[in-house]
Amino acid sequence: MKAAVLLENTGVLAYNGQAANLTKPALAAAAEIVSVEGRHAAWISDLAGEPPAPHAADVGASSADVVRKLQSLGFGDPLYGPVAFGTSARSAVLTDWPDGGFVGIHGTNEPALIPGHISHGCVRLRNQDIVALSRLMPVGTPVTIR
Repeated sequence: MKAAVLLENTGVLAYNGQAANLTKPALAAAAEIVSVEGRHAAWISDLAGEPPAPHAADVGASSADVVRKLQSLGFGDPLYGPVAFGTSARSAVLTDWPDGGFVGIHGTNEPALIPGHISHGCVRLRNQDIVALSRLMPVGTPVTIR
């Protein structure tokens, strides 16, 4: 439960931290997403017996701060390659994880799985591609997968 609280709160901090870097259309989309993430964070905190909104306002977090928080939970596993982005989307086919599991965008330590081998809904990229994408897509960037 503590990990869920940290993940949801980190999502809010990531969006708030990148607000100044977004274009107006992207900022509008991010504002809608961060309001949902804020509700998720409050709900999960309440379930964990923590105050749902311990501060009057959330501050932003830098990409480096977000990465450190996620690494403290063990994210950075080589299974997902050098970089893994979480999204607010849930997998409809992954039924053994809470809420169907988060859809991520990540690298892999098994490049033979690319392209098209079974996935739980994540977007799996070659490691050099996810590293290049991480330079172009700071944490908190709205993503549309079609």
